[in-house]
Amino acid sequence: MFDIVIWAPVSKEWSLKKLQGAIMQRLKLNLESTAGIEENAWRISEELKGKKCLILVDENFDLIDLHEVMGIHDNLESEVVLASRLNVKPLSHHEAFNMFKEKVGWSIYFPGIKPVAELVVRE
Repeated sequence: MFDIVIWAPVSKEWSLKKLQGAIMQRLKLNLESTAGIEENAWRISEELKGKKCLILVDENFDLIDLHEVMGIHDNLESEVVLASRLNVKPLSHHEAFNMFKEKVGWSIYFPGIKPVAELVVRE
């Protein structure tokens, strides 16, 4: 399925250099302390070129420019998953029904649809 899977946890105190370091470590590339972010991105990009990869960026709390981190341009075979552990409050029944109605549109008022919508929203 994928040639390589990279799991890179990102803490609240993350930096581009730390994220690149985690990725380069998984790729078994030397992280030279003198290399800049652009050079590291190029090295990562070259290593991933032609490979189908899955990159899991875990505990993400901020915007991450993946091009800046990995230099990935047109690798359509690869996937990047950004995961975050956020506490999300569930919608009230009223809020959920309104959102459902907004997405479905006026067809929610067709005969037989509204009771089904109510059941879906309850779940």
